Amino acid sequence: MLEMGFPEYLSLPSTEESGITGPYSEELRTLRAIVDASGTSMAFFDRKLHIVTANLQMRRYLGLAPTTSLDRPLPEILGADRFGRFEGRIKACLNGEAQNIQEGAEGPGKGIHARFVPAKNAEGEVVGFVALLGEEGGTDDLEKTLAVREEALLAREIEFRRQSTTDSLSGTLTRSAILQLLEEEIRRASRYGRPFALVLFDLDHFKLVNDIHGRAAGDEAIRRFASICRTCFRTTDYLGRYGGEEFLGILPEVDGEGGLLAADRVRSALQAERFRLPRPLGAKNIEDEFTVTVSAGIAGFEKGYDSDTMLAATDKALYKAKDQGRNRVVLHGRH
Repeated sequence: MLEMGFPEYLSLPSTEESGITGPYSEELRTLRAIVDASGTSMAFFDRKLHIVTANLQMRRYLGLAPTTSLDRPLPEILGADRFGRFEGRIKACLNGEAQNIQEGAEGPGKGIHARFVPAKNAEGEVVGFVALLGEEGGTDDLEKTLAVREEALLAREIEFRRQSTTDSLSGTLTRSAILQLLEEEIRRASRYGRPFALVLFDLDHFKLVNDIHGRAAGDEAIRRFASICRTCFRTTDYLGRYGGEEFLGILPEVDGEGGLLAADRVRSALQAERFRLPRPLGAKNIEDEFTVTVSAGIAGFEKGYDSDTMLAATDKALYKAKDQGRNRVVLHGRH
C-alpha cells in the first residue's frame, strides 16, 4: 500500500535548483518533491485561468517543459478544441461547484478522469481552482489513490515523530520527551492533587563496563536495563534516557514509597541478570560474563514542586545511594 503511486526514492532539489528560499525553504522544497512524486497531475489556476503553480505531471500533461514559463492562460496552452471539453465545468467550478469529470475513450484505463475543486480566500470568495487529473481508474479510483497517499504520508509522519522521541539504543523516551512528560505530570498533580513518583536511575561503575568489557557490553547493559524496567514498571509508567547511563522514571498515581518499591524491583532484577558476550578471537574463554548493578534516587511529588525541585530531590537521593555503597535505592527525605 505504501508504495502505491510513489517512486522508489525522492530526489530532493537544492535550494538553488528549486528556486525556493526563506526560513521554510527546506520544508517547501521537500513538499514539492513529494507532490511531484505523487503520480497525479496537479495545478492551481486563478480566475483568469493562468497557472499559478503546477507539478511535473501536470506540466507533462499540458505539454510544457519543466523550465517553460506558466505565464499563459489555459485556453492558449490547450488550444480551443481541447479547452472546450472542460470550459463549462471550469466555469461551474469558478462559481463554487466542485466538478468530477470523465471524458474520452470508453473502457478501463481510458480517457481523462479529473476533479476540479474551487479555491476560496479567507473571505469565502472563489479566487481560482485546483485541478487533479489522472489517466487511469476513474475519479473514484483517483480519490481512493489520494486517500491512500494521505494515509501513507500520515503513517510516515507518525513514524518520524516516534523516532524523534525515542532513544535509538534503549528504545526508551529521549531526554527532551521524558522532561516534557515530567512537566505535564507536575501540572496534572498540582491541579488535581494526585500523587506521582520520580525515579532517577544510574548504572553503577558504567565506565568500567565499557573499559573492561568493551562498548558492545555497555550497549547491551543499557538495552537490558531498559527491558527490565519495562517488565517491572506498569504500562502507565514512563521511562526515558536522561543521560549516558542515567534514566528517569515517572510513576503516576503512586507516592514516594510506591516509587521506592518499584525502583527496588528494577534494582533486584538487574542484579540477578548475567551478561554473556563473545570474547575476541584467541581469548582463553569463549564468553565474557559480568554483572551490572544500578542505584536510584526517588522523590514523591509535593505541593509547590516544579521540575527543577523534583530533579534536584532525586539527584540528592541518588548521591546518597552512591555514597552508601551503590546497588541500592534511596527515597528523598528519608533519614
